[in-house]
Amino acid sequence: MRGGDSFSRQIHADPSVVPERARVVVAPSSQEATIEAIGAILRLSHEPLALLSVSSGVLAANSAFTALTGACSGTILGERISPTSWSRLSALLTTAPKGIQAELQAELLDCNGRRIAMAAKALPLPAFLPGEAGQVVLRLVGKERGATLGDPGFALWNEHFPDRVVFINSAATENELSDRLERLAQGAIVRSQLATALEIVRTEGAAVLYPRTGDHEENCSLGDVANATELRLVAVASTPQRESGILAIARDGVIDPVAAKRNQQLARQDPLTGLANRRAFGALVQRDLERFKSGNSECLALIYVDLDGFKTVNDQGGHETGDLMLREVANVLRRSVGELGHPDAPVGRLGGDEFAVSCTVACHEDGLDMAWRVLKGIVDIRLERNGSIYRIGASIGVAVIQARDCMAGTKASDILHQADIASLAGKNFDEPTVFNAPWPAAEPVRLVAPRGVCTGPKTPKAGELELFVQPIRLFASGRLAAGEVLLRTPEAGRGRRSPRELVTTAVRRGYISRIDCWVLDQIIDRLASAPARMLLSVNICGQSAVSGDLWQMLRTRVGKDPVLAKSLCLELRETDLLSDIDGVGTFMRRASGLGCQLAIDSFGGGWAAVSAALDLKVDWLKLDASLTKQLAGGPVLATITRPLVHQLAGAGIRTIAKNVETTEEYRSLKALGVTAVQGYLIGRPQKMSAECRVLR
Repeated sequence: MRGGDSFSRQIHADPSVVPERARVVVAPSSQEATIEAIGAILRLSHEPLALLSVSSGVLAANSAFTALTGACSGTILGERISPTSWSRLSALLTTAPKGIQAELQAELLDCNGRRIAMAAKALPLPAFLPGEAGQVVLRLVGKERGATLGDPGFALWNEHFPDRVVFINSAATENELSDRLERLAQGAIVRSQLATALEIVRTEGAAVLYPRTGDHEENCSLGDVANATELRLVAVASTPQRESGILAIARDGVIDPVAAKRNQQLARQDPLTGLANRRAFGALVQRDLERFKSGNSECLALIYVDLDGFKTVNDQGGHETGDLMLREVANVLRRSVGELGHPDAPVGRLGGDEFAVSCTVACHEDGLDMAWRVLKGIVDIRLERNGSIYRIGASIGVAVIQARDCMAGTKASDILHQADIASLAGKNFDEPTVFNAPWPAAEPVRLVAPRGVCTGPKTPKAGELELFVQPIRLFASGRLAAGEVLLRTPEAGRGRRSPRELVTTAVRRGYISRIDCWVLDQIIDRLASAPARMLLSVNICGQSAVSGDLWQMLRTRVGKDPVLAKSLCLELRETDLLSDIDGVGTFMRRASGLGCQLAIDSFGGGWAAVSAALDLKVDWLKLDASLTKQLAGGPVLATITRPLVHQLAGAGIRTIAKNVETTEEYRSLKALGVTAVQGYLIGRPQKMSAECRVLR
């Protein structure tokens, strides 16, 4: 209770009404009910408290009071203490019935001369509480000399008495009980917790609930620990004047043990992944290190993991995607130690994208094998989110030490620091790595992946990519009107990846948008510097189309130059478009709005692609290479396709045949009404120059 005016509110006789601002609601109207209710409250206190009548008869007392004085309900207090002590108390007790709170600073003895208190305090009952005039609550203070009323502890009415009280009779239904308790506690109560508490009340007489924690346990903060609402339920036996029921007492601002325990756990736990945080992980490793020093014949392996490419996941997919990726990494670490038979090994998240694992292993090689296991698990993560696939890598530093190399003063932080340095060494390599951190401290050494462990290819750099242009010829005029830009890797087949392998890997690992942005940027530079406008076409991956980065770059480069935009044709594969018609289609509509031309690549003749082409108002349909061969060599298929080609042309959609290599194919496709053609017959791809001479 906060202050002495807590009982100055109006009392309501109807126990079913709990007014919004009422501080106390007591249903019983009889003297017996009042004594029993107050007695139930006294029993909740650890202070020696008793309710006395005007004649010093003990109406109710708690066990602490009875233990000191020997007085219990039905006895006379004056008969249990010495005459001198009683004479001192008499003056104190005469003032309390007049509404005055009185204190006595004097030694009080029992009939045998034993000290029972060093002070006492008389507390009047609030005037609106029904009962016999002159009833007083007596509180004994301290048995040792020097004890004062200022010692820690709470007076019954001023501080210790609960903030809000209500009596609920046994006739109340479960819903009524829950509703009234929630109104009293001013918070939601979980039904399952309430049912458990009521069972405890029936068997043990009293129970405690913390509604605020029950409703918001997952989100409780440090401030909730000391700002909870405590709800005590006390069983009240029946009397001739009243049914049995429950005395419910709500107290605000208490320390919630459930919230305190949870916050103690959160102080040592990373809330996102559930792993140990840096401080807790260091303590766990130090504990294991001390055990390890005591003659253990095994090795202690500490693996430090620094993720590669995580910022890209956060930037492209948003923080929610980044959080999902961090949880996936945490799962990999737990699974890795579990598979090696160390489910209780310390696993921690040390920072934003830094993790660590520590466990005992049989030998040095086992520690290195575990590092490779962790790396493979991280590289194999394939997170699909909003039509995009995200992959990451890691730079791992591993320190494996033996007990004989571990001096008495060695700390866990020393080994962790050495493993951290080893992981940083891997940042100089554009691919996932494992570096061994020799102990005692020495220069870290890069390890070669064992057979069967694939860490994944590195991200290509701009210097490793080249652009080529293959010409496109119009059937009607016979001139070279456009060119398709193709990505190539220099010296493919001599330790370099092929273009197909590069693109496949980039899509799988989630960095294809960076490649597409670079390619598109180079093409726009060529178009902007060319003396005459021409049409350059480039294939865009569906993953890049929905990433957002490509669109931002495109809008920045050509958004204010519609003539430049019209010289650029963006090709999206039929499979990419149909697998994400909303995401890819949105990008294509935006690009068309800037003035760019659009093409559906690898068209196989299906109606779904035709419908999408008409809906998106694309400019070109590029026939799949296999369809080109079939049209040139199959008269039946050609007969079926010819009307479609003409209908598309009528709708403003032109067709291009790819991979044309023979004169027969060229003539057959021209007869079908195909608009343009490309392939080795027309011209082989040539390295793109600043002037794009291949189109001249």
